[in-house]
Amino acid sequence: MNKISQAVISAIAGASIMAAASCSQDNTLQYGISAIGNISGSSFKSDSGTILDIEEYACAEHLDDNDRAFIIYDVLNKSPHREAYGIRIRKAYKAIVKDPLHASALSGNEEMQREDPVKVTDIWISGGYVNMYVMLPVIPGSGTVHSVNLVLDDRDSGTAGYSFIIRHNASGETIGETGQERFVLQGGFISFPITGILTEDNVPVIFRWKWYKSAGDTGITSETEENILEGIFRKSRFGHAPASPSGKTISGTL
Repeated sequence: MNKISQAVISAIAGASIMAAASCSQDNTLQYGISAIGNISGSSFKSDSGTILDIEEYACAEHLDDNDRAFIIYDVLNKSPHREAYGIRIRKAYKAIVKDPLHASALSGNEEMQREDPVKVTDIWISGGYVNMYVMLPVIPGSGTVHSVNLVLDDRDSGTAGYSFIIRHNASGETIGETGQERFVLQGGFISFPITGILTEDNVPVIFRWKWYKSAGDTGITSETEENILEGIFRKSRFGHAPASPSGKTISGTL
C-alpha cells in the first residue's frame, strides 16, 4: 500500500529557527520562540499573559486584529518609550476558534456525530482554550468541506473528570481500500474555549479520537483505531505551546 504523501508538514516542525546576527546592526535579543495567543491591534498577547508589540514581519502571512494565532518570533530590544518588548514574526499560523459541543445536544444529528479519522499531533491547554494541531487526509482540488469539533461527553463527565471526543466529518472524503495515493495531509491549529467547562483547580481529562492503523514502513491501512490521551489539568501549571510535534501534553491555566 502506498504511503500517504505529506503536502503540508506540521507547522510546529519549523519552530527551531537560527539566524546569523550582526553585532553592529542586529538588535535581536532571542530567536525562534513559539507561542499561541491573540492579536489586539498591533500587539500580540500570549496565553501566558505576555504582551508583545509586532514591529516586523519576516513572513508572508500577516495577522489581523482579533485573530488567534500560533507564531514563531524573535524578541527585539525593549524600547525606552514602551513597556512591552518588540517582536519580529518569523512564521504565523492562524488558529480556527470553535466552541466545544455537548454530546447530549447532538442526539439524532448524524452529521455532527461522524468520527472520521483525524491525526492529532499535539494537545495542550492554555489561555482558557484546548489547543490542538490536527492533520486531515484530503484530495487536492476536490473542494470537499471538512470540519473538526471538540465534543464534551457530558453523560460521562463531571467533577471527577472530563471526557472529550475529537470528531472529524470528512463529508465522505475518507481513505478506502484503494486510492490512498490520491490523498495528502493538510494541517492546522484549532482552539476551543473551555473556561465554562473546566472550572476545577485540579481535574482529570481525557481526549479520544480515531486515526488510521499503521501499516509499518508502508504507511497506513484503511482500518481505524481509537487514540486516547489522558492527563491531569491543573490551573496552576501553564501549558506552553509546543516547539515540536512529538509530545502531547495536558497542562495549563485558565
